[in-house]
Amino acid sequence: MPKTTLPPDPEGRNDERAEWAALALGTFMDRTGADPEDAITDLLCDLAHYCDRNDLDFEAELHRAAMHYIEETDGEGTQLIYEPTVESPTDKAICGNCRGIYENESLLPIQELEQRIAAGEEVPAGECPECGALCHLIKTRTPLFASVPVPGPPCVKCDNPNITLRGDTWHCPKCGDSYPHDPGP
Repeated sequence: MPKTTLPPDPEGRNDERAEWAALALGTFMDRTGADPEDAITDLLCDLAHYCDRNDLDFEAELHRAAMHYIEETDGEGTQLIYEPTVESPTDKAICGNCRGIYENESLLPIQELEQRIAAGEEVPAGECPECGALCHLIKTRTPLFASVPVPGPPCVKCDNPNITLRGDTWHCPKCGDSYPHDPGP
């Protein structure tokens, strides 16, 4: 059932974007037999599996999608709210223009900062090395199953600092390695 009040559509293309999504969802339902009530959830889950197998960061893609949605609804849309709660320990930043993701140390110093942000706006991490637009730190959300991103220790197999603790086991999303957490004496 469509909403009676839609968020702003500054480019006049959100109906078309919704039609593209309906085509993708319809194809997914046809191929998988998913029920309409479960199709979006199942598709999102399967996209996470796709990211696992193609060395993509699903969380970063969701963050990018949220940024696109915010831009495409003049910041007034309510469907894709991404309220980060914990900063990414990898210090990665995303460009507000080209959507590139960069390590914080690869960002350029911000030129004329006072002219480029409004009062009260979050201070950017730096300028994009590709297009010169402002980049903001990527922040992550604590997952619902209570895995907490932690700043270390790094993964013993691949040295990834972005590991999670689930119960009494460390998990590395990069290489898939797991090992017991030793809380010490």
